[in-house]
Amino acid sequence: MKGGVFLQSLAQTFLEEMSSVLDELSELRSPPAPAWLVLLLGFLVNAEAAFAGGLLTPLIAALLGALLSLESGKARSWLAATCFTLVFSSVAALPALALGEPVEIAALFIARAAGAAAAFTGVVASLGWYNLLLAFEQLRLPGFTSLQLATTLRMIPIFARDAARMLAAREARLLSRGKSRTWPVLASVVGDMLLLGYRRSKSLAMAIEARSLGARAGSSRSSASSAQARTPAGAILVTLTLLTTLAFVAGV
Repeated sequence: MKGGVFLQSLAQTFLEEMSSVLDELSELRSPPAPAWLVLLLGFLVNAEAAFAGGLLTPLIAALLGALLSLESGKARSWLAATCFTLVFSSVAALPALALGEPVEIAALFIARAAGAAAAFTGVVASLGWYNLLLAFEQLRLPGFTSLQLATTLRMIPIFARDAARMLAAREARLLSRGKSRTWPVLASVVGDMLLLGYRRSKSLAMAIEARSLGARAGSSRSSASSAQARTPAGAILVTLTLLTTLAFVAGV
């Protein structure tokens, strides 16, 4: 009985924490460089960390993510997301170790995942939702693609919070608790979330189309970004990106 209650409570706690972390990461901040440059350098560092040939490249990528999170005041959320990726990738690497794979391969896999996640989370923390959308526009990505990418980051915490609320409501209605009832309750939330997601996506699409936000605000956004002042953190960002690229090319 305790196992089922623990599993439901764990799922609810995870959803609530994830929504709060993503909410904080999405808050508007002033990035250390133009939004398009931060996003472009972040993509570059993320790709280099994910395909690194050694441990140094992911380490520099994680350092870059830490710098961006500290500069934006979101170090707690950055650390939570990075630690979760580190734990998840470590668990995923256990079967390889059990099959007799070298420890170096497992360590490289974990470092790649953690380094790429740290860099990506740092970029999101530095930009926030608004500047992320602005960066997509400045890079001339197709409007539909940029809208999908930017909206995904905004909607995930909302859906996670709704799922946690549904899970708590269903758990409160149970007359008896046990492992046999845990999975049906969790599965029932998934179906309702799919229906809720469809309704919300339709409403959001109609609201965006009716207001035509991108068509009216594009010029003012671009001018605001071009007038953005450079900061010492921007110079450090470029320097760490160059170091990551050099380490990636050297295979370390």
